[in-house]
Amino acid sequence: MGLLNRLVESSTLISRNAEADVYLVDGFLGRPAILKIRVPKGYRDERLDRRLRQMRSYREAVILHRLRDRGLPVPMLYFASLRDGVLIMEYIEGIALAQALSRLELEDAVRYFSILGGVARGMHGAGVIHGDLNLNNILVRDGDLWLIDFGLSYWSDSPKDMAIDLDSLRRSLDSTVPSLAERLFEEFLNSYREGNNYYDEVLRFYSRLRRMGRYYAER
Repeated sequence: MGLLNRLVESSTLISRNAEADVYLVDGFLGRPAILKIRVPKGYRDERLDRRLRQMRSYREAVILHRLRDRGLPVPMLYFASLRDGVLIMEYIEGIALAQALSRLELEDAVRYFSILGGVARGMHGAGVIHGDLNLNNILVRDGDLWLIDFGLSYWSDSPKDMAIDLDSLRRSLDSTVPSLAERLFEEFLNSYREGNNYYDEVLRFYSRLRRMGRYYAER
């Protein structure tokens, strides 16, 4: 843990949530990087806590490697210490799509959501559910999109789980750019459906989630 402590001391905390502490490392092997530490939870049994942190770190590491290996735009994993619940990965210097949408021309926004539909199709085709697919976990850099924060991701080939990702994205759109949400999500779906054998079933479950959401919103 000595090296880890030195890294933390020389890094900047950029996020702290229930899942992990996230730091920006100024230089890891000569480049900026993200340090993610799943910290112990004192309210859990110590052995159970260690097992959960190791399991979740392992899953995230393998998922990042799988997606990267398939050519999808996710951070490169540099280092993993599963025993300590630590991951070090590529730092993507971009801005969140949630922020970018307020500055983009409609034509550019539509293009990004077409790209995003293809990325989501590839991710689901790899058997990966993001688990928190929202506009703050999608970065824009030099005209490209990057997916980040796979801390809640998991393996599944269930159309129901894929539909939850889609619903999460749509709700993020509705709250960020309500006037453009329908148009941008339509472009996303047009790209997501191309060559997607799961599409019809995913859309059926997604439509059911939307109806449930409207029902509870109206009560």
